[in-house]
Amino acid sequence: MAPAISVEEYPNLVRSLNVGSPIAEDDALLHEARIETSVFSEIMDDRVDIIRGTKGSGKSALYRIFTKFLADLMLENYQVIIVKAEDTTGDPIFLKFKPQFEQLDEVDFQNFWRIYFLSLIESQILSQAKYQSAFASAESEIKDFRKQAKENGFPIIDKTFSPQGIIGWVLSKIPKPKSIGTKVGEVETTLELDTASVQQEERVPLFVSSLHDALVRALVKCKLSLWLMVDRLDEVFPRRSEVERKALRGLLRTTTAFRDSRLRIKIFLRDDIFDSITDVSGGFPALTHVVSRCSDTLKWNKDQILHLIVNRIYASRTLTKYFSIDKDALQTNPEHRSKAFYAIFPYKLRRGINQSDTLDWIYKHCEDANGVVTPRDVIDLINFAKRHQQDAFQAHKTEMPSLLSSVSILYGHQRMSEKKRETYLKAEFDHFWKFIERFENRRAEYDERAMRSILGSDWRKVAQDLRSIGFIRFNPRSETYTVPFVYRHCLRIRQGREASSSPQHH
Repeated sequence: MAPAISVEEYPNLVRSLNVGSPIAEDDALLHEARIETSVFSEIMDDRVDIIRGTKGSGKSALYRIFTKFLADLMLENYQVIIVKAEDTTGDPIFLKFKPQFEQLDEVDFQNFWRIYFLSLIESQILSQAKYQSAFASAESEIKDFRKQAKENGFPIIDKTFSPQGIIGWVLSKIPKPKSIGTKVGEVETTLELDTASVQQEERVPLFVSSLHDALVRALVKCKLSLWLMVDRLDEVFPRRSEVERKALRGLLRTTTAFRDSRLRIKIFLRDDIFDSITDVSGGFPALTHVVSRCSDTLKWNKDQILHLIVNRIYASRTLTKYFSIDKDALQTNPEHRSKAFYAIFPYKLRRGINQSDTLDWIYKHCEDANGVVTPRDVIDLINFAKRHQQDAFQAHKTEMPSLLSSVSILYGHQRMSEKKRETYLKAEFDHFWKFIERFENRRAEYDERAMRSILGSDWRKVAQDLRSIGFIRFNPRSETYTVPFVYRHCLRIRQGREASSSPQHH
């Protein structure tokens, strides 16, 4: 057992405990303490274009790592240019064009994304002095690209075109039917609004293939690749709106038009949004092509969560020195990671031979019904625990067996659960909230009769919806449904099985 931490040493040590921010944009430890998961490797090796994960699972962290911290390295070592295709920090510029977007259908959105991405390449890459040397050997190919761009009305100007200006310009270039019932046919080499329209059975999205091909020739000549990365799509359009559905379906389809190995679109998308726009009546034609380069849903196993925690904690030199931690061994030796973890945390939170050790307890109590544990929830738990621990020590200064106490960790979990209720269940799934709140002040486990009693005659469909968002788990052996630990405190749900005779809610 490690020696107790003295009253004199403790305040500075607990103040040095920092696991960063749960929000990628605010996380100072994101790059230094990053964990290179299988999905990270798949992106590096250009094996995936759609990166899926639940809220808080690390999609935006991956996006920020590649677009901010690794962009120069990717260009220097791998000849890959990374373009941020949308930065929604602050006031998302897309929301300023809400009235215009509401007028578009799904084919219009495919046109929008295709023109938008090609426009960004001109304004953010080819017009920037930073990349002039990279494209030096493709002077004739770039001239051809600009010639094609000029012929198609793209804005080739000396100064940088603002993101807002690009969006406005693109919207102005999307062809519209000249009269009700007229179908716009495939446009070959022009985007002008006075393009002759053709009567057809089905509208075909336009694509300036000559412009795309000219760009690919330039990339091949320079031995470069170009990745356009898109993130935070849950903030670009109004949630669960028809505009969002059309826009994101159009975006997914657009990935199939940028399938040359030199030119990729990489989309970071929440799995519940992906499911909602692909699993709809009428299906999603060409979905097989879309998902062929789609990652598995981002999941963190217990060893990865342990690695994440200790990497973040021991970014502190103070704690590394005090607890004699070998930073290199943290990356290679699982036993050293475990030792480093239990220098900070008590071995168990509750007494008893059958009680889980603390790492198991944290993992199990942060896990949703789909078996997903997110870095965001773990970071929140530890941050809440640290604040509670500092206040508790000030009230009662004494030697401490570990940096965080059992009481503070239990408190941290409660606060994390309460936050998840507000920022996830209520904020993201308000359309399911009327069903979720029916589980308040009940038990954790339900048989079919209890589920019908609580949710009504259509309970099976509702239960499937609640399972899809990780709120409730089906146990096939017992044929019961269980609310996971992560949601029990915030809904005051007690251990045990709910009686089947509960009054029905309407």
